[in-house]
Amino acid sequence: MKKGLIVLAALLIVASFTVSGHAQSLFNIWPGGMPAFGGGPGACGPAGPRLFDPPVFYIGWMESLRRVSWSFADPDPGGRFGGKHNFDVAGLWLGLEQKINLSEACGLDLDGWVLIPSNRRGSELEGGVATVVVGTGPTTTTIAVPGGRTWNTRAEWWYLDAAATCAFCTPLKAIAGFRYEHFSVRFDNASDNFGIVSTTGDEADLTINSYLPFVGLQTTAGGPASNVSVRFIGFPWAPANVTHSETGISGLGSRIDSTGNWNRSYFFEFFAEYNRNLAAGMGLGAFFRWNVLHGQKDLSATLPSGLAVSSDAAFDRSTMTFGGSFSLNFGSPL
Repeated sequence: MKKGLIVLAALLIVASFTVSGHAQSLFNIWPGGMPAFGGGPGACGPAGPRLFDPPVFYIGWMESLRRVSWSFADPDPGGRFGGKHNFDVAGLWLGLEQKINLSEACGLDLDGWVLIPSNRRGSELEGGVATVVVGTGPTTTTIAVPGGRTWNTRAEWWYLDAAATCAFCTPLKAIAGFRYEHFSVRFDNASDNFGIVSTTGDEADLTINSYLPFVGLQTTAGGPASNVSVRFIGFPWAPANVTHSETGISGLGSRIDSTGNWNRSYFFEFFAEYNRNLAAGMGLGAFFRWNVLHGQKDLSATLPSGLAVSSDAAFDRSTMTFGGSFSLNFGSPL
């Protein structure tokens, strides 16, 4: 989270600069005082927009629509390891958006978000690691049942977006962009063990650094005083660097380390926002966001013996966020 806060602070400094008087002296370099981009004749009207929109600040609370799922298993018969983590991701999102108008129709959207997590307990099931005897007398049968344990979770999640938009003189905007997203979870303080030889010193780490191209559409209804905008972005491929390590996975002192990239994945996000411009250059709004990421892959895994094996891994995350926004117009002519 510290890295995300540093990035968000850097964006805040840049956004503050763009709406200051210094921005005017930097970009107002064309004859007659016309800015280098925006503010001139546009394709859809007599005059284009200002170069920089006021920065928009976001704050919202997120909950998991369903528990985040991370599963892994040895695909060989009689697998030597396997588990499925289920946990909630929740917390307070802080975001900052800066729009740059290259023309009346087209522009750039830059934004960064960081999560202040509300960490909760998670659970893990490990298939077929415990045995029970059912029946009596000559009809008794020994069967394998899942073992399990619970964990404390410590999540870290932040991302940066850069997108190009173009409206072509209609309320419908085409969007194409890229998102870098860091998501990681530390599992520790294992307890409530069943069928697993585990200690409170066991731990697990999952890190997913995603490099997400996306395309989408956005439409806006309303006018300068108030409006509603709806945006949908996504892509059927969500490349990422995935690392996972866990102790106590197949007995006391055991460990597995695995790495890889998704070979089947997708990402999409729905974002709806209401904005109202008030007096004194201030705007207020409310927003809703639904975010989904799925990935699966046979990761390259290493056992404590040094044996290299594969690990069938899958990740699913679906969250929703409700919150508010505000913007301040500091009066820059840009």
